[in-house]
Amino acid sequence: MTASGIWRRRELAVALAAASLRPAWAQTPRRLLLVNAPYPPFVMEAGDPEGEGMDVEIARQALAPAGYELELQLFPWRRALAMLEQGAADLSTTLSLSGDRQRFLRYSNGYRHEVRYHFYTRAGSPLLLESAEQLKRLRLGLTAGFFYPAPLKAAARIEEGRDLRTSINMLLADRVDLIAANHLAGAYTIRKLGVAERLQRQPFSYSSGSPTYMALSRARHGANDALLDALDQGLARLAKDGSLRRIEQRYVEGLPR
Repeated sequence: MTASGIWRRRELAVALAAASLRPAWAQTPRRLLLVNAPYPPFVMEAGDPEGEGMDVEIARQALAPAGYELELQLFPWRRALAMLEQGAADLSTTLSLSGDRQRFLRYSNGYRHEVRYHFYTRAGSPLLLESAEQLKRLRLGLTAGFFYPAPLKAAARIEEGRDLRTSINMLLADRVDLIAANHLAGAYTIRKLGVAERLQRQPFSYSSGSPTYMALSRARHGANDALLDALDQGLARLAKDGSLRRIEQRYVEGLPR
């Protein structure tokens, strides 16, 4: 064997030895399909110059140290849920805990303390909402496919919009008396649409008392505790070192809270 051949064998042996010392996940990045519906500022529209959205960035940073790469695909929310149920996608973000969905989703630990709902009417409306009890006499606009606490779903009539933008347009067209929206999503979308002067936020707000979660498809990862553990550990790390708050702050700076 020539000297160059000997050196090539030695280099190969060194490379193989180094690879054997690396964690298994570091050898081949594993790609996961993250599906969601556009839900600014949590999940932005494709190509938005502000970024992919705070929760997409949080998911990426939580899972990157464990060797996972995320591919984001955006769909209407009901279709995204169907993909998770059928095992056609790996995970999603920005979820509320729902008993029905637990049959096909494995939830992470919570990464945002609660979901607060704000209510909006048209500017100049005589309506003054002071309790959830009043909803039983009103037409309420909600977003299709989203989970809402029972007191909000007790409205006299519920009209569902395809997304929050649609719900706002329904309100402006007098198809509903008011709409309910996640406080951050509502404030962001109203600012983005430039309709703040045409709307009036009601004094009453409702807290779900439940955190926000990420979740894995049971059909795809039913027995994969390693992935769920990696997600939980990553979320805990981001909360501890302040990264989670810094990511969120970039998207919500200047929004009314």
